[in-house]
Amino acid sequence: MVVLNSKSWIFLSILYLALPVMIWLCGWVQPSFSLPLLAVLTTGIFLVYRKLPSEQASLPRLPFIASLAIIFCATAIIGFTGHFEQNSDFFLRNPIYSNLVRYDWPLVFPDGNLLVYYFGFWLPPALASKFFPLGWSPYLLWLWSLTGMVLFTGTMSFYFKKQDMDFHPRTLFPWHLST
Repeated sequence: MVVLNSKSWIFLSILYLALPVMIWLCGWVQPSFSLPLLAVLTTGIFLVYRKLPSEQASLPRLPFIASLAIIFCATAIIGFTGHFEQNSDFFLRNPIYSNLVRYDWPLVFPDGNLLVYYFGFWLPPALASKFFPLGWSPYLLWLWSLTGMVLFTGTMSFYFKKQDMDFHPRTLFPWHLST
């Protein structure tokens, strides 16, 4: 059995969602605004953490590992690393991610305009890519996606457990939680 704690799991999910905002505040907003906003956001996150319920959930080991393998494969075939076919959307998004990895922030084009796009998802792996060889950037993006999928699946599993719903292998939430 694999034992998970709902408080830790949900807190990690909240941090996963907050991290791009925190990075954006540091990279795009002037410190006179970003520092107070970071303080408020961080305080809010820790206040939420204190209120989260702490429940233990036991997961059967084999379904848990099988679920992780399915999520691993699903995020691998999406195409982030270029080892699988990418749909046409990647031809627009790959250069944006590449610019976030290669250039200083905030991204300013030669005509003086800032990059305005919904790029928050890419900020954590792009920041991590600045500390690794350039060839690692697609794998860091894939790892960030994998982390999000695992956190989402686990968080929703706790939610559905609370609703007394059962899981079926054909759903997004393949393991059955028992306490």
